[in-house]
Amino acid sequence: MQRWLIFLFVVLLIACNDSADETPTPTAVATEQVIEPTTDVALDPATTPTAPPCEIGDSLIIALDVPDRTGQFANFDSNGAIVGLDVDVIEAISAEAGLTYEQIVTPYDGALAAIRMGEIDAAIARIEISEPAPAGIVYTDPYLEVGQILVVRANDEEIGSWRDVAADQPIAVVANEFGAMVATTVLNHPSEQIITAPTSADALQLLSDFEVRAAIVNDLDAEAYTDRYYQRLKVAGAGTPDYWIAEQQFGIALAANNNMLLEKLNAAIFAYKSADLETTIGTRWLASNTPIDAGESLIGTPTDRMLVGVVASEINFDPASEYDRVSHEVQLNTLRGLVKVDSDGAIVGDLAVGLPEISADKTTYTFTLRDGLVFPDGSALSTTVLKNSMMHVASTGNILYNVLKDVNLDGFADQDAITVIDSRTIQFTLTAPAGHFVARLATPAFGAISPLCDFNNYDPTVCVGIAPYQVSSYEPAVAVSLIANETYFADAPAMEKVELRLYPTSSALANALEIGAVDVAWQGLTDGSLVELLAENEYTFWEGAGIFKSYLVFEQSEPPWDDVRVRQAAALAVDRDAISRDVFENLRAPLNSPLIDGMPGQNAVYPERNVEEAVRLLTAAGFSASNPAEIDLWYLNDGRYTTLEGEYATAIAAQLEETGIFDVTLNGQAWGIYSGQMFNCNYPTFLLGWPPSNAAPYLDGLNWTYYFILNAPTLCSNYESEKMDDLFETLFEATTQPNRSAVLAEIQNLWAEELPTLDLYQDLSEAVSLAKVTTLEIDPLGFLRYDSLEKE
Repeated sequence: MQRWLIFLFVVLLIACNDSADETPTPTAVATEQVIEPTTDVALDPATTPTAPPCEIGDSLIIALDVPDRTGQFANFDSNGAIVGLDVDVIEAISAEAGLTYEQIVTPYDGALAAIRMGEIDAAIARIEISEPAPAGIVYTDPYLEVGQILVVRANDEEIGSWRDVAADQPIAVVANEFGAMVATTVLNHPSEQIITAPTSADALQLLSDFEVRAAIVNDLDAEAYTDRYYQRLKVAGAGTPDYWIAEQQFGIALAANNNMLLEKLNAAIFAYKSADLETTIGTRWLASNTPIDAGESLIGTPTDRMLVGVVASEINFDPASEYDRVSHEVQLNTLRGLVKVDSDGAIVGDLAVGLPEISADKTTYTFTLRDGLVFPDGSALSTTVLKNSMMHVASTGNILYNVLKDVNLDGFADQDAITVIDSRTIQFTLTAPAGHFVARLATPAFGAISPLCDFNNYDPTVCVGIAPYQVSSYEPAVAVSLIANETYFADAPAMEKVELRLYPTSSALANALEIGAVDVAWQGLTDGSLVELLAENEYTFWEGAGIFKSYLVFEQSEPPWDDVRVRQAAALAVDRDAISRDVFENLRAPLNSPLIDGMPGQNAVYPERNVEEAVRLLTAAGFSASNPAEIDLWYLNDGRYTTLEGEYATAIAAQLEETGIFDVTLNGQAWGIYSGQMFNCNYPTFLLGWPPSNAAPYLDGLNWTYYFILNAPTLCSNYESEKMDDLFETLFEATTQPNRSAVLAEIQNLWAEELPTLDLYQDLSEAVSLAKVTTLEIDPLGFLRYDSLEKE
């Protein structure tokens, strides 16, 4: 005991003899001493003299009780360091007060005795200050106030406050927390109607599962969970004066006669609370982050946000990650680049003041940034920031960057392919002319990302862009919450908040719409779900641009497809309207061009059905009923595209055979075998779809045509045409949309004549919404623009 007191007295002398005119250090520096007093230490305040206060200097000796009974206020981490709410509080308050401090570890009772003796300055040890302080001790103002709150289900209209809970209604409380005591002492609730749960999340799960009528949790968890699961849970009596059932206040203990230190700490606590550090630190240590299985909405959808449902399990926010349509759409709405696609399908300046200056050799593109652009976090956009964002994506070998300068041909854009000229001027150098490059720049792969982003630990709430929305929260397999970007330079979105709800299946998504849990059912609805929803006649159906096409591939190095007349006969024999109507119940649209609907420069070029002309061409090619054109037609039977591929292939075969000359044999196969066979040119005729599921689309006709004339080994059509090759060379040189559309018109006309492939149907982007949704815009690439969404 004597050694302990002597040690404390020496430390005290050091603290008390600091020079009064020394400039205080504004940051907290902590050292730790562990003191274990013997059990015979007992200082009676009535008989123990209180030491006179020393003059306050710039050093504070403060005791902590480690670990406290909850482990949240003070505890040891795996490395033996002291961590917890009280540790963070004293660090922040000391900084506000301009004090350095030393941490002393001692039990609470021993700390109060040491304060009375003048051996330490203060104690912060989960000290509740609702009761009067012991003799010789005074408490600071509370640095933390924790309330106990009653949470009920969102549709509960009977329990308007905690006073409305009936004695026969079961409630949940959290074990070993203040709320458990409050249930019996304040609510006077019968013990047999109180169910104890390990955590707030468990208590609220019981409530959501209808196992209890209400739950008592701390205010931090109550606010967090009712905000997160607002369609399922709410605070009883929120906004009324006494919706807190009871509260605990926590403060710092110090000697009753140490007025100078009390004044200094109270001033620091006031500043600490004004900076909202009470909420920040309290949430860090006391709030539960464990998600619950809340279930679907009990109250429909709120008026202040739009809820969009999709089939997805996770979202990839990083534009450098592998492409999928749902993630790409979120990126489009939260990351923007130099240019964008407007509602009319034109590419216009976005973060850039306009379209680029293009060099005479068409390999250098120079853009000027808008002035004064900032990210939501206040960071300024510069061309250096923009280049860093782009090089992050380019470093992965992203295919959208494959037209940029690449001297060593390693598949990665060179560092100087993107050059910062000055803070507002940036330049791109291409390997060769590529008139579609500007369209690629409108994708999130070229978006600007905040310089505060850690690309190695991509956090979408930190890695923000300059766009209509920013990510406010994300829970995998549950939801993404977006909030309007207040710093965005263009018009504000119609809806301040948009939530993307993630569902595992099409049927789950359709059910969410039917019970009013979402406003819009969007990506991932199967044909079956669409048909069922549309049959109910109470929803609004929205249709947009094509996002997928199905086509026939002819292996043209061998008969019969080596004769263009036979290919032309097939084009005349198919009936796209019948396929759309009879096979797909009009959920697929006829495609009369190699370009899908909505693509700039698209023209309908395929001929109307004419079986007689088909027969004439087949006869001229030497075929007849007695000498039929025998065709092996392959299709995918594993549901890769639709569950109706067999019916689809059967319809095509029947239409071809109406000529009396085509003789079709159908063959189905799964993709694993199918892909290898077609790559090796073993399938003379086969059905395919475009684009691949991992290919990010951009708004240019090249994306829907060029691959098919390359005669790549992955397609194996063996189509060759010098005239078509020349047209594509011209298309690469064309840098304005009118010029590109003119070349694309020639390409489409030649396509309908030579038939590198035969396009049949397109899958349009489709959404189904509640009737109260009044505005919904699908862009020319089939993505939903969240800033267009409105509802009554």
